[in-house]
Amino acid sequence: MVSVTNNHGFLTDCDSLTGWSEAAGKTLTSTSLTVLHNDWFKITGTASAADKFTYWEYDFSNIDASTYKKWIVRGKTSEPANGLGLKVEIVYANPSGTEILFGSTPQFTTLMKVWKGTITNSGSATQIDKIRLYAVSDAACSAKSVYYDFAFLHAETFTFPNVANGLDFQLPPRYAILTPPGRVGDITQNLGTESAMVHASCNLNLSNWKRSGDVVNGEVFYEIAHKSSSEPWQWLDLGDEQFKATLEEPIFRRQGKEQRLDLTFREYRLSDASNETYVERFGLNL
Repeated sequence: MVSVTNNHGFLTDCDSLTGWSEAAGKTLTSTSLTVLHNDWFKITGTASAADKFTYWEYDFSNIDASTYKKWIVRGKTSEPANGLGLKVEIVYANPSGTEILFGSTPQFTTLMKVWKGTITNSGSATQIDKIRLYAVSDAACSAKSVYYDFAFLHAETFTFPNVANGLDFQLPPRYAILTPPGRVGDITQNLGTESAMVHASCNLNLSNWKRSGDVVNGEVFYEIAHKSSSEPWQWLDLGDEQFKATLEEPIFRRQGKEQRLDLTFREYRLSDASNETYVERFGLNL
């Protein structure tokens, strides 16, 4: 199944320290928060035993938990165990209290991994005030780290009813072909790779393409396109691959009674993809 997020409530792409403050009651020592590759948060600390922690907190304008009830976090750890693990928590303004999104015990993975879920306390008038990104020890350790790629609160994930007319995933290498005069055969120069591209062709006459309250089939893509100036990317799940992507040139084709939707998505990146393995880059381990 193919799906894509929409309607952002809060997104940190972990590219700026502005607005983040460390927990006053931390029990890790020698802690720091830095931005790595202009794209990840790196939290480092030393623990004298298990269950020592720090967290970095961001206080945003309160958002409605009944609307923005879905969450996704991506991160990894420097060690497979016996170090610092991941944990993410939100803080409510109304009613007061906190909720652990994941990591009631420290989570470890040395490959970038995604955690997803739905906020439990999502009733009407419930307001989310802050988010906390933790580093938590499972044993004594020195100068270990956790990494966060992003933390994301959003309204929903839309699952495509079909891609009846085809789905193509492209990950093209980039080459320059040099042709010196007099040479027999060209010179191939490797210039890295282009961003991955996805082309999906959908039949809007099959199944239900309307969310609650929608007027036209595929209306979610009107919203994603309209909000592209304020929502820098969406999380695209192709079933086999998952990654950040931008929606480019959705085309609604109406031929008689037939309705078709052609979608193009482009992989979105802040940092060089060489900072990840190909498995991490395309979410093959998720």
